[in-house]
Amino acid sequence: MKLRKNLDDFMSIICFRAAIVGMEDILGADGTAAALIAAGRKRGKDVADSLGLTGSNPDVGKMTETLDEVFGKKGTKLCSILEMSETPEGGYLIKTEDTVCMASEAPGSTRRCTFTLGAVLGAVEAMTGKALAGTHVAKITDGSPTDDLLLNPY
Repeated sequence: MKLRKNLDDFMSIICFRAAIVGMEDILGADGTAAALIAAGRKRGKDVADSLGLTGSNPDVGKMTETLDEVFGKKGTKLCSILEMSETPEGGYLIKTEDTVCMASEAPGSTRRCTFTLGAVLGAVEAMTGKALAGTHVAKITDGSPTDDLLLNPY
């Protein structure tokens, strides 16, 4: 379903990032991060539900493929999901690139993946039924080749 009559359903990363910076001016970095993670989480859960994947509990390989299809080049272009693995604690380590949150960030930036983290977190929670908390653990701005998201059960 098309959401807009003439301009398609995608918008500029530049505009999205301007909204983030504006939110940070009002809410501060932590308040903005909390709001964006929550919004992303809702989006991820809604995506999983709309695809009939809630409670499907797919294996990690299928989950990786699904997340990349939905959020990657063929989908909303939020980010590319390169790899996903289970952790000994029962969580997941997800390697991403081209995240909307980190696009054009300078080396050493303190910015974190927030909306992207939330969207991936919400989708994984919905598919697996696990309650998870997410953290951005490796950043391209710190020299990592990928932005890595760690989802731990709580």
